[in-house]
Amino acid sequence: MAAGLLRNGSAEAEDAHLLEMNFPAKDSGIMRIHAWNMTNQLDPNGYFILDQHAIVTLLFEGVSAIECVDYDMIPGIILDLTSAK
Repeated sequence: MAAGLLRNGSAEAEDAHLLEMNFPAKDSGIMRIHAWNMTNQLDPNGYFILDQHAIVTLLFEGVSAIECVDYDMIPGIILDLTSAK
């Protein structure tokens, strides 16, 4: 959720697309994502209504590992994004 992107000191992304990921230095980089809130309301076509859209840029430092699956698609779908100190 866009509003709940950062919770309890951890980064958590739900309902987001990866727009850009760039780690030019060995331990730092950026991710740019499109995040939103999926409501429980339906539009006339039966699709869930999305609101609170945001383009969010995450800056990372001290990165020790990155794990990507099927990274050949941009924009991609973020299924899990966690961060820890």
